[in-house]
Amino acid sequence: MFKSNFLKSPEFRELREGNTDILQKLDLQAYADYIALGTLKSTFREGKLVDGTFVCTVTLNMDIISTSSQSIIQSFRISNVNGNGATEDQAQENAPNKLWNIYFSDHTSL
Repeated sequence: MFKSNFLKSPEFRELREGNTDILQKLDLQAYADYIALGTLKSTFREGKLVDGTFVCTVTLNMDIISTSSQSIIQSFRISNVNGNGATEDQAQENAPNKLWNIYFSDHTSL
């Protein structure tokens, strides 16, 4: 886990862009074998099957980086996972929960 201020730093941006020098600069190999970096995008729309409901659709783009080889060892995308709810908050909670279930069942082989 990174602190939120690191997520806004130039180093994090460079890490996301594939600059392996950042791994050495931050000595990440001393703290972790792998780093999982991803982006989660969500969109909302009104439900069509039941009036007054909402649908949240989430997409995850993920890179798994080996700190020892300083390379991306796995990249994947989980897209168009829908969560429904009576409120936007419920839909926003349900969609990532479904996404994490897919992630843990299909992509946690490290």
